[in-house]
Amino acid sequence: MKIRNKTILSILGIVTILVFLTVVQVKATTPDPPRYFTTWDLELNTILLTWKSPENILAYQYDVDWRYSPGDSWSNLVDPYHLGGIDTGQSYPVFDLEAEHTYYFRIRAYADSTWGGWAYTSGSCSE
Repeated sequence: MKIRNKTILSILGIVTILVFLTVVQVKATTPDPPRYFTTWDLELNTILLTWKSPENILAYQYDVDWRYSPGDSWSNLVDPYHLGGIDTGQSYPVFDLEAEHTYYFRIRAYADSTWGGWAYTSGSCSE
């Protein structure tokens, strides 16, 4: 008498499950620079920076730098983790600036474990 594998498995009550696992590596999307980065004079030696999130991805952190003149080195204006949020527009006030002096600002977005490119603007404030 010939016993087939199927019959043996049924007799022993063994269930065999085959699992096929496919590993897919997803490349992180680098954020585009934030859009519509601009300055607004709020008077009282204050400039308001405003921008919108990058078009290609929803950023949740921003890094903002500033400098006094074009030849100066960039300095971090705010801790990049301070400007978190996922709304489409953001803003940040910069206080105690010299009136009638032009300041330079840059901003970049963070998403998918990657910092994006910089957007640049400049502005001055009145007293």
